[in-house]
Amino acid sequence: MAEIGLATADDAELIGVAITCISEGIDSKMLLARAISERSGVSRVTALNLLERYTGDDPVLHRWQFNRGAHGRQEYSLLVSAPDNGPPVTSREHDDLC
Repeated sequence: MAEIGLATADDAELIGVAITCISEGIDSKMLLARAISERSGVSRVTALNLLERYTGDDPVLHRWQFNRGAHGRQEYSLLVSAPDNGPPVTSREHDDLC
């Protein structure tokens, strides 16, 4: 099983798709998962797993965060200091940097 933060080449492509969707204003969890799935050809479950894996507030490990909107809606936004290219480092690499 992959450790949290471990990115693959497939993740890098999907992260790019997710960043594009969020930038275009597609920000609710389910609409975002659907858009990632449609644009990349992966399942919605894969898209949801990607969203969860890279959600958080540490820009070294994560790419986006969410806030609760009306009716519990999860509204995603990009982390301001997240790099524009490349997947996050592994949590082990993160620990080495700190």
